[in-house]
Order: sequence, then C-alpha cells, then structure tokens
Amino acid sequence: MIKNIKIELIVLGVIFLSILISYSIDIGLYNYFAKFDGSVGAKYLKEFFKNITSLGNSLWFFLIFLVLLFFSFLLKKLNIVEQKVSDYFKFFSLTGIVYLSTTGIITQILKHIVGRARPNHTNLVEGFGFNFFTTNSNFHSFPSGHTSTIFIVALLIGVLLPKMKYFFYCIAVVIALSRVVVGAHYTTDIIAGAVLSLIVFKTLNLYFDKSFSFLKPQTLKNLKI
Repeated sequence: MIKNIKIELIVLGVIFLSILISYSIDIGLYNYFAKFDGSVGAKYLKEFFKNITSLGNSLWFFLIFLVLLFFSFLLKKLNIVEQKVSDYFKFFSLTGIVYLSTTGIITQILKHIVGRARPNHTNLVEGFGFNFFTTNSNFHSFPSGHTSTIFIVALLIGVLLPKMKYFFYCIAVVIALSRVVVGAHYTTDIIAGAVLSLIVFKTLNLYFDKSFSFLKPQTLKNLKI
C-alpha cells in the first residue's frame, strides 16, 4: 500500500523539511498578500477570499453528509425512489463521513506534533516559531485543516461527477489559497494539506477496495437509473 502513496509521502516530507530549513518563499507570499489591498480591485478580491475561506470548515460538510444520510433513509422508508438509489446515497454519505473524519484526525495529529506558529503568532524577522507536541491552537498552522478538508471533499465529488472533477479541484485550490490571503496560513501549510488529503484518499480507496467495498466512492454513472 505504501508504494501507491510513495510520491505523496516524499512530497509531504520534503515540505516539512523545507519549513524547518528555509522560510523565504512563505515570508514573501505572506507579505505580498498582507499588502494586497493597495487598489480598489485588490480590496474586492481580498474581500472575496475572506468570504469564501469558511467553505473549508469541515463542520459544513459533516452536516451535509449527515443530512444526506438522513434523506437516504427517508427516501427508502417512503419508497419514493428505487432502493439502489437510496442505498447509493446512503453509502456515499457514510463514505464522506469516514474520509472526512480520517483526514481531520490525521491533520489534527500533525498539527499537534509539528506545532508551527500561525502567521499572526510569528516573528517574521527572527523566523518561524515551533512548539512541538503542543495543544496551543496558535501553533497549529501546519498543515492547513481547511485545505485538507476541501481537497478531500473535492476528490470525493470528483469521483461522483468525474466529468466535472477538475472544476471542483479548481474550487478547492481557490479556497485553499484564501487561507494564505486572509493570513491564516502559509503557502507550505496549504500545499501540505492538499497532499495529505490525497494520501488519505488513495490509502482509503486501496483499503476499501479489498475490504468494505461499499465504502469506496463510486461514480454516479454506476447507478444506471
């Protein structure tokens, strides 16, 4: 299983090492976005990013999957649609909850272990601060939780609607970028969050392909209504 995510693990490891050694790119991009409201157009663009950044909050998606799960049982109970339709959405909602939970747990574990200071708790002159194995949320910058959340959701929806997957991937990129624009994370934080979600996605797919296949995400085409 490891060989299937070897590249992603290497990338994640390189990113982690990079934040320990150098921070010039992160500082440059952070300062750029911090001064991003110099013109009227830039102000509106920054306001746009501020408005969409909350879309990476995992609570929204947990609620959506729970509501979808409830309606799948309701549809089956009322016999409104064929059983295979209600079963499909029941399993997809369970899949979403499992993938989202796994991504969130691993993200939080890494945040606590790495203990990287968030931008507003960093002395940009002296360099990044680390507080390894901390429960202080001010040092939970790496990786970005909003980014890992929105990317795992985009990957799942990409399976559901494969013809539109790149559209959802682009949305995920924009929402991830908003975390840098609003000053909540550094660029390496969001890259790590995206890579982490891909690792979780591929790992769970491989596991569920061998066991509990009903939890592996399936394209909507497979319904064949």
